[in-house]
Amino acid sequence: MRLKVLLPLASAALVSMQVLHAQEVRRAIPVEPPVAPAVPFFTPTPTPAPTPRPLPPVQQPVPQAPEPAPTPALIQSETPDKEEIDYANSFYAKKVYDMAAPEYEKYLGLYPTGADRQMAYFRLAESYRALGSMNAAKNAYDSLLSAFTDGDFIGPAAYRLADIYFQEMNYDMALPLFRRASVRMTDKAAINAAKFFTARCLESLKSLPEAKIAYDELTGIAENNQFREASRLALARILTQEGKKVEAHKQYEQIAKETDKPEIRIEALVKAAMLKIDLGQTDTAIIDLQKALQQPEIGTWKEIARIGLMHAYYDSAKYKSIVDFYNQNAKDFSTDALPEVLMIAANASRKLADYKQARALYDQIIKTYPDSSYAADAVYQRLVSLYNADDPALIPELDKFIAANPASDKKDQVLLLKAEALYRKQDYENAATVYKSLDSTTLPADLRADAQFKLGWCQMQTKDFANAITSFSDFLTTNPKSQLVPAALAQRAVALQKTGDLSSAKKDFDTIVSTYPKAKERELALQQKALLLGQQDDNQGMSDTFKLLLNDYPQTAVAAQANYWIGWAAFKMDDYKNAIAPLDAARKADKDEYYEKATIFIISSLYNLEDRDKSSTDARDKLAAEIDAYAKTNPKIKIPVQVLRSLGNRFLEDKNYEQAEKFLTMLTGRKDEAVADDWLNLGRSLSSQHRYDVAANAFNVYLESAKEPIPRCTGLLALGDAQLGLGKFDDAQKSVDEACALQPEGRLNAEGRIMAGEIQMARGSYEAAAKLFLSVSVLLDDPVITPHAMELAIEALKKAGKDAEAAKTLNDLKTRYSEYLQKKSDGQ
Repeated sequence: MRLKVLLPLASAALVSMQVLHAQEVRRAIPVEPPVAPAVPFFTPTPTPAPTPRPLPPVQQPVPQAPEPAPTPALIQSETPDKEEIDYANSFYAKKVYDMAAPEYEKYLGLYPTGADRQMAYFRLAESYRALGSMNAAKNAYDSLLSAFTDGDFIGPAAYRLADIYFQEMNYDMALPLFRRASVRMTDKAAINAAKFFTARCLESLKSLPEAKIAYDELTGIAENNQFREASRLALARILTQEGKKVEAHKQYEQIAKETDKPEIRIEALVKAAMLKIDLGQTDTAIIDLQKALQQPEIGTWKEIARIGLMHAYYDSAKYKSIVDFYNQNAKDFSTDALPEVLMIAANASRKLADYKQARALYDQIIKTYPDSSYAADAVYQRLVSLYNADDPALIPELDKFIAANPASDKKDQVLLLKAEALYRKQDYENAATVYKSLDSTTLPADLRADAQFKLGWCQMQTKDFANAITSFSDFLTTNPKSQLVPAALAQRAVALQKTGDLSSAKKDFDTIVSTYPKAKERELALQQKALLLGQQDDNQGMSDTFKLLLNDYPQTAVAAQANYWIGWAAFKMDDYKNAIAPLDAARKADKDEYYEKATIFIISSLYNLEDRDKSSTDARDKLAAEIDAYAKTNPKIKIPVQVLRSLGNRFLEDKNYEQAEKFLTMLTGRKDEAVADDWLNLGRSLSSQHRYDVAANAFNVYLESAKEPIPRCTGLLALGDAQLGLGKFDDAQKSVDEACALQPEGRLNAEGRIMAGEIQMARGSYEAAAKLFLSVSVLLDDPVITPHAMELAIEALKKAGKDAEAAKTLNDLKTRYSEYLQKKSDGQ
C-alpha cells in the first residue's frame, strides 16, 4: 500500500527574490542660472542625470502560500485511483520530483474524475518547478486554474503561477493572478504578499494611481504584514516620481520612526534628506546626511549619502566644503559614482574661480570615464572654465571642438561661448557674425533669448542699425515675456531714431514708459522721447517729458540735460521767468557741458525781463551779476551786444557810471559789433567820473563816424566837455565853435553857448561868460536848459562884481521859471 504523505509546499523560487533595493543616485547638480544684459555672462547647460535603475525588489522574505491539507477520507478499502495518488505523493514527500511528476501525470490521465485532481495538478506543477521545467509548471498551474473555479488549491496555484510570470518580468500576466490569489487564499500573510505583488505589478506597468492605492492600503495593515515598510517605501518612491516631494518626505520620516530594521531606517533617513535638498531645505539636509554617515549601519547607503551631501553643499553655495570633502573622501567612492563626484567637485572649483583645479577634474572625467554620461558635459564645462578664466587659449580650443564635433548637440552652446568671448573683448563685429550663425532652436530658452539680444546689441555698436532693428524685432516676437524686453525696445527705438523713423521710435519709447514702470530702461526712454520730441519741434512735449523724467527719477544722471532743455523750451516760448531756474540747475549740475550755454540763455532771459519792466532794478542787477561772473570765465560764446548796450545805457541813465563804463567797455571792445553811440555813451560814463582823457578818446572814436550835423554836434559838445575838464581851453573852444556852427540855433546851440561860457569861467573871464549864459535865455525858452543858463549867468555876474545885474537876472529867473526853482528846492 502506498503511504499518504502531506508535506509543506516548497517556494524556492520566491525565496530567491530576497534582495535589497537597488540604490538610487540623485540627479547631477544643475549649473548656475542665466545672467542678463548689459554685462555678458555665460550660463552652462545642465549636467545630465544618471540613468534610472530598475524597480527595487522587496527586502523581506516572501511568505509561502501554504498548500492546503487534503480532506480526510472515510475508512475504506483502497481504490486504484487512491493507490495511484498515494504512490505519487510518496515521491513528492521525499522530494524525488523526477519520479513524482510522471506519477501525477499518470493519475491525471487515468482518472479524469478523480477526487484528488486539484492536488495532482498543483503538486505536478510544483514538481516541474522544482525540476526547473518552468513551461511545464506553468501549464500545470494553468490547467488547474482553468479546470476549477473553486477549491483550496486555487489561491496557492494562482500565487505560484503569478510568481513565475513576475520573475520573468511579465507583469501583464502576473497581475491578474496575484489579484486572484489575494481573494482566494485564507492565510493573512499570504494574502498581504499577494496584495503587495499586485501593487508591484501595477507600478511596473506604470499604473501609478492604482499602485499608490494598493501600497497605501498595505501601509494601514499591521497584523501579519511583513510588507508594510516595503509598501511605504514604494509609496514614497511613487510620490517622489510624481513630484509630490513633501508627501514623499513624510512617508520616509514615518518609516524611520516605525521601523526596527536598521537598514530600512538608514534608507529612509537618506532618502528623506535627499528630498530635503530638492525642497530647498539644504541646511537641514546637510545635518541629516552628516548624522546618517555617522551611523554604523549606513552600509550600502554610505556612498549615496556622501554624494547627496556634496549636492547639498553645492545647492547651499558651500563650494569650499565640497572641495574639502572631495579631497578627504575621493579614494572611497566606487568607480560607478566617481564621474558624478568629479563633476560636482569640478563645478565647485569653477565656482571658487579655481579654474586650474576645475580643468584638471574635467580632464580626469574625459580621460578616465569617456563613456560616462558626464564626459560630454565635462568637455563643455572645461571650455566654460577657460571662458571664465579669460584664457587666451579659449577661442582656439572652441574652434578645435567645433571642427572635431560638427554634429555635437553642444555645438551651438560652444558657438555661443565663442560669441560671448568675442563680445567680452568688445569685438562686436565678429561676435555678431557668430551670434548670427547659431541655430537658436537647439539652445535653452534663456540662452537663446540672450543670444538674440546680444546680436542686436553688437549690431548697434557697429552702427548696423537696419539689421539691429530686425534682430530686436525678432527678439521681441519670440520672447514677449523676457526681462530684456524693455532693453530691446529701448535699443530698437534708438536704432529707429538713427535711421530717421522717429514715429516708430516714439512708439517704442511710449511702450516702455507706460508698460514697464519699474524697468531701468524707462529712464532712458523718457530721456530719448524728450529729445525726439525736440527734434520734431514739439518744445512743450519735450519740456513736459523731461519734467516727468526729473519727477520720477530725481537722481537721474541726465538731470543737467533735462533742466537745460526745459529752460531752453521756456525761453523759446518767451516764458523768461520760468526759464531761469532750470537753466541755472543745468549749469550747476554739469558746469563743463552747460555753464556757457545755460548762462547765455539766463542772461537773455534777464535782459528780456528787464526790458519788459524798466522801473525794476532787480532784473538789471541780476543781469549785471550774471555778466560779471560769465565774463570771468573767458567764455567762447559772446554776450549779445544788445544786452551789453541796454545794460550800459540803463546804468548811465541811473547815473551808475562805473557799471555803465564796465558794460559799455565790454561792448566797444567788440569793434565790429559796436556802433558810434556806444562810444559816445562810454565817453559820457567816463566824463561823469572825471576821467576826461579816456573819455576824450572815446568821443574822438565816436566823431570818426558821426558825420551828420546833429550827431556830430552832440559828439563835439561831449568832447569839448572832456577837454574843458582836462584844462585844454583852446581845444574845448574849438570843439564848441564847430558844434555851434553845425547847429546855429536850437537846444544843441544853447548847450554850446553854455559850454563856451563855462570855458570863459574857467579862464576867469566872468563878464564874458555871463554874456554867453544870458544869450541862451534870449535865444531859447527851454524849461531845463534856459533856467540852468540863467543860474550860471547869476554866478558869473556875481564873480564879475555886477551884483545889480545878478539880482535883476535872479528876479527874471524867478518870474519865468518858478516851477524849475520849486522842483530844485524839492530835490527833484
